[in-house]
Amino acid sequence: MKLLGGDALEITYKSKKLEKVCEDKKIAVKIMESKSYMAVPPGESIREQLDIRNMNQKEFALRMNMSEKHVSNLLNGKVSLTNDVANRLERVLGVPARFWNRLESLYREDLAKVETENLADKEINFINSFPYNDMVKAEMVEKAVSHIDKHINLCQFFEVANLSLLDDMRLLPIVCRQLGDTDKAMRAKLVIAQYAKLQARDISLCRYSKEKLLACIAFLKQFTKCETFSFFEEVRTALSECGIALVLVPHIPSSFLQGLSFIDDASQKIIVGISLRQKRADIFWFTLFHELIHIIEGDIYKVDGACNDDEQKADSLASSCLIDGVAYKKFINKIPINIDTIQAFADTQGIGVALVIGRLQKDKIIGYNQFNTYISTYTA
Repeated sequence: MKLLGGDALEITYKSKKLEKVCEDKKIAVKIMESKSYMAVPPGESIREQLDIRNMNQKEFALRMNMSEKHVSNLLNGKVSLTNDVANRLERVLGVPARFWNRLESLYREDLAKVETENLADKEINFINSFPYNDMVKAEMVEKAVSHIDKHINLCQFFEVANLSLLDDMRLLPIVCRQLGDTDKAMRAKLVIAQYAKLQARDISLCRYSKEKLLACIAFLKQFTKCETFSFFEEVRTALSECGIALVLVPHIPSSFLQGLSFIDDASQKIIVGISLRQKRADIFWFTLFHELIHIIEGDIYKVDGACNDDEQKADSLASSCLIDGVAYKKFINKIPINIDTIQAFADTQGIGVALVIGRLQKDKIIGYNQFNTYISTYTA
């Protein structure tokens, strides 16, 4: 255990109880401690000076021109030792004010270390529930050896005083398209949502317009034909004019997350985060349209987030936006499925061939191993 502020006192440690040794008389020291640290209040040094002078607290309070209650609180570390008190101590006890000011400063620093470690110990389960190593790889947080440093870094990342606050979903009401819903996945989801929120702060937006977004969805379909990810900034700009901040979020393995959408209560920005988790063009575009549907349908304003029915509706509407349902049924029922007929149908829909292949694979019209060479892969 590290003893803090020890240059002012000689202290021994016995049976988990600290005692001050002063003229062979042991007096219990009132301290704050954690597993690694202990913080000794300046009041113990004042008490030592009083013992040397055989001065009781009542007389000391009179000489300091302070109430007995305040003196008691001062000796027990319940109130700060101010510059004014330090000056009074110099006059009454003959010990320089700078000594008392330094002692108070050390105590407050040490007290902060004690409180920080105790809080980290208390929230160790929260710390371990986050994918910290993955966050380091994504450069969200710095490497940390101790759980104390991890706790500090996580709190700073999430902008909270303690991690238990993250159980309050009002802090980050989000709508996510994901493949799993475990506790670990939920923590990873919070990580990605916060990352998107932080990145969106630098994106300038127009006022949100549902009408503009509906028109923009039709405009975005042309970019589904792109074989590389070079279109991203143009798509981001188009959505910003609709009042939506589009953010590319890193993939956190435990999140199972492909996309998310939410409104940041602080800035009132509508944010959409998309990952390149599977890198396939068809999955990227379906996920983006799925999240845009959540916005159009108003799911982002729901306190408890989207329910399963909302997710299914978003899936259905996203599919309809990308591929006309009636035309698709005619396509799969009347003509042989090969790359030429797939391309021709994609052209009639004004979309990339990858989206039609992906739809056919999902509907089990073709196998997941068929025509994959025609599906573009995106890398940032």
